[in-house]
Amino acid sequence: LRRKKDKREAKKKKSKQPKSKKEKGQKQQQQQQQNDEIAKRRAAKHFNSAVRKCVERSDPDGLYDLLHDKRNHKYALDAEVLEIVLKAFVVAAMFDEALYCCRNCTKPGTMSTWQTEKILQCLPQNLRNSSAYVAADMINALCIATDFDKPTHRT
Repeated sequence: LRRKKDKREAKKKKSKQPKSKKEKGQKQQQQQQQNDEIAKRRAAKHFNSAVRKCVERSDPDGLYDLLHDKRNHKYALDAEVLEIVLKAFVVAAMFDEALYCCRNCTKPGTMSTWQTEKILQCLPQNLRNSSAYVAADMINALCIATDFDKPTHRT
């Protein structure tokens, strides 16, 4: 009875330990990749919270710096943060900034249709001629950032 128990424990110890240097290297490489992924997620979360804070504090200069920093272009804004930012830009008629945000800080299909509708409801009634073209480009980029539902029937 004791021998069987000793044999089982010896098998467990052997299976936990890597058998060769190659396996050790692969295990270390997997661990490094996991650590890199965790660091990227933390940096993206920090970027999103910094952008949200700038909008809540009404800090257009800080928001401009965050969004135009090339190092932040590898992070995409979450749907909720993107909605808040775009609504703030549209209400302030800053279509250039909204367009830049849609093109550089967004993944395609990030937002839902109701979030996009809420942003479009903030559009001012009277657009000047110069901003109308930029607004049209912004709406086009907003469509790319929206995940539309698949149609179930023809309208």
